[in-house]
Amino acid sequence: MKEKKSIWVQKTHILKDDEFICKMCGYKAKKALKICPGCGADMKKTKYDPSWVDELDFLDWED
Repeated sequence: MKEKKSIWVQKTHILKDDEFICKMCGYKAKKALKICPGCGADMKKTKYDPSWVDELDFLDWED
């Protein structure tokens, strides 16, 4: 049987805590775990997603 492997995508936010999203199943966690509770994949690494820049632009636009 082939072992499932995936990565965490780390999303940083300005006004709330970071979240880690499994690339395979979309499970959201508060920290990078070794195994995804959603799909059971072995998590080898984390990829950073700079989406907080979009949040900063939105906040700046509202002023």
